[in-house]
Amino acid sequence: MIEKTNKLVKAISSHFYKLEIQGLLISVNALTISINTRIPNSNLWIQRRGSGKSEFLRILAESNSDRFIVLPEKLYETTILEFDQEYFNDKVWIHDDFIVAIHGLTTKQRQQLMGLFVELLSKGEYVRRDRSGEYKVKGRISCIFPIAQENYSRYGKELFYQTLVPERLVPVGFDFTAEDMRKAGILKLEKEYNTFRKDIKLKLPFSDENVSVKLPKEFFEEINNLSMRLQLLCGLSNTRGVEYVSNWLKAHALLNDREEVVKEDLEIFKLILPAHQEPRESLESEIRRFIFNKLLEQEGVSSSEIYKSFSDYDKRVIRRVLQNIKRDCPNKRGQKDEIIFYI
Repeated sequence: MIEKTNKLVKAISSHFYKLEIQGLLISVNALTISINTRIPNSNLWIQRRGSGKSEFLRILAESNSDRFIVLPEKLYETTILEFDQEYFNDKVWIHDDFIVAIHGLTTKQRQQLMGLFVELLSKGEYVRRDRSGEYKVKGRISCIFPIAQENYSRYGKELFYQTLVPERLVPVGFDFTAEDMRKAGILKLEKEYNTFRKDIKLKLPFSDENVSVKLPKEFFEEINNLSMRLQLLCGLSNTRGVEYVSNWLKAHALLNDREEVVKEDLEIFKLILPAHQEPRESLESEIRRFIFNKLLEQEGVSSSEIYKSFSDYDKRVIRRVLQNIKRDCPNKRGQKDEIIFYI
């Protein structure tokens, strides 16, 4: 049911350190341009400099070059109004660092640019009228904009919140620790040492026609509950959240060559749901990542495995974390009151 997900995540983890969850989220949201939905999903990817987000997007774009548009370093409303119509026809727009794109703009220029993205990502069209005439663009796009966590903390909230974030660009983040960055550096050195090793390919099953993926009514209540949790995590309104979750589930089904959402799609989204927030590392996010990766290799993960892998922490603290995770991941009782997580 999720074989293609397993293949994609393993490819990501072979090349990047701790990007499996964000990489899967971003890839599936890019794929929402191929499903039959009014407005595809978009993300603001908030993460530390040097953690691999720009390289990941570069590889994703090169692997699917007919679907991705790499935006120029500096962005102006007038620049986008001059784009060919092809740029707006079911395309994924990416940028190396969105703060760089708007840094140095005047207040008016920034307001015009933000207004354009708000309209495009809400209605699928943008119109500007002035003395020189009327300018109009229309289409379906998904935007995946990375931003350095350091820049977001300094400028991001002031520039984006209540305009693009979280209603149009849903935040995705992970807080890399100093140790994480050290390990990411070692992985990069190993890749450079093995000069024969080529970049991975992250080919996604984009379709020339928008695919209608069936969403069974039995999942409606769970989707609404997940949307309410998104509202709690990142402030995304429930009405938009329902559409965001539904789009992701349908695109995940499409990734796995299915035309109907199944329970496994829902369970995967539940497990990685907490990545939708401003980056904040926690024991819970670490344990969720551990469970997520283990379930790609085996049918179940026991609480005893988790206690053993996180033996540096007090068992009472881990027990409280597992109670939270039980809300989002299917589980059953094992021997001696063990909890077995499965998908």
